[in-house]
Amino acid sequence: MLRLNDRDEESRLVGRTAGTQRLILNTKVWPGMTAERAGSKSLRLTAMDVHGDIRIFIVQAAPKEVDQLHSLLLQRLKRAQERHPKKLATDH
Repeated sequence: MLRLNDRDEESRLVGRTAGTQRLILNTKVWPGMTAERAGSKSLRLTAMDVHGDIRIFIVQAAPKEVDQLHSLLLQRLKRAQERHPKKLATDH
C-alpha cells in the first residue's frame, strides 16, 4: 500500500507491505527527489527508506494508478522546489 500524505508544509510518501503493514517507505517529497516512468505499470522513485538512506524504489500498479501517482508526485515536487529553491553560487 502506498499513500501520498499532504500537509501544509510538506508531502510524504508512505509505503507499507500487504498483510503485515510493515513500514518500508516513509519519505518527504523533497526538491531533489526523482519520479519517472519506468514503464506503463511502474514508476521509479528516489526516496529515503525507513533508515534515512536514499534508495531507488520501483512502484508497480495498474497504468491508470501509476499515471495518477506520477502526476501527483510531479505537482508535489514542483511545490517543494518552489518552497525550497536552491541558492545560486553568487548568493551569500
